[in-house]
Amino acid sequence: MVASVPLNELQKPVITIRRATIMVGIATLVMTLLVAYRFGASIVKPVRTLMHGMRETEKGNWQRIDDNRRKGEIGVLIGRYNTMVSRLSEMIERVYQSELDQQKAMLELQQEALERSRAEFQALQLQMNPHFLYNTLETIKCYAVVQDSEEITEMVESLALMLRYAIQTNLEEITVANELKQVLAYMAILKHRMNREVEIEVVIPPPLLLEKMVRLTMQPLIENIVQHAFPNGMKDGSYIRIDARRDKDRFYVIVEDNGAGMPEERLNELREKLKLNRLAGNGPGSDPVYHSGGIGLMNVHRRIQLVYGEQFGLTIESAAGAGTTMIMTMPADAKQKRL
Repeated sequence: MVASVPLNELQKPVITIRRATIMVGIATLVMTLLVAYRFGASIVKPVRTLMHGMRETEKGNWQRIDDNRRKGEIGVLIGRYNTMVSRLSEMIERVYQSELDQQKAMLELQQEALERSRAEFQALQLQMNPHFLYNTLETIKCYAVVQDSEEITEMVESLALMLRYAIQTNLEEITVANELKQVLAYMAILKHRMNREVEIEVVIPPPLLLEKMVRLTMQPLIENIVQHAFPNGMKDGSYIRIDARRDKDRFYVIVEDNGAGMPEERLNELREKLKLNRLAGNGPGSDPVYHSGGIGLMNVHRRIQLVYGEQFGLTIESAAGAGTTMIMTMPADAKQKRL
């Protein structure tokens, strides 16, 4: 038996299989490419983001990378990078802050050195104001013309003592006894200038006479009292008292009077100016209270701080008609002194 089958019929199954194979192959290839692209992008994109972050870091832009809670090696790498950036940023911030603090400290030291120099210069220039010297010399001249008396010798010796004491350059390491000598010389001259006695009561315990204090600080307080507390002279019962005491690590020199005193408003104004911690200037508009007393109350306060520190200085208590108490606070222990 002979059977005849067309060739097309025999090739149909083969063609169908071939087409199916090609379609499956193409689909598989496309899916493979898509998976490969997604997989590659998931690796390349974080790496590129990390590279971009490193470039920004090189420019000084400390930026963290959003890791989107990635896992695996890339996530660990990004996490370590963020930790590094955070720590470097903190360290640089600390370095900047340290440099700023150091510069600020240097500026403060320079300012303090400048104020110390200015204080020493003012102590030399302003310890005895021009009017005081002029009036003193005029008084000496009158005594010399009218009579040959012991008053001339006393005034000249006292003035020479004050001048020698004023031209010393150091602010510190002066004993209380030396400061009292300066006050006594000033009072000796004042007695002849004003033609009346101005007595001072010194009640300092003898052991404290050798305690150290800042030079040229006691006489300005006495001068301020004479000019403002007793402008019309001292009457019966009036007094100027100088005392000193130690309390643990503090040494106090107290200058007290029962003169005119200050009203509360004026006292508060003076205290506010003392808080400024600056040497009193001598320009227009300066407060006369600061300058009528030699180098001034403000300069006495600041000079003590320049030698011993900001926690020391001058404090004032006063009431109108009840007198004034001025207290110089200094360290009692020499080891605490800022020399």
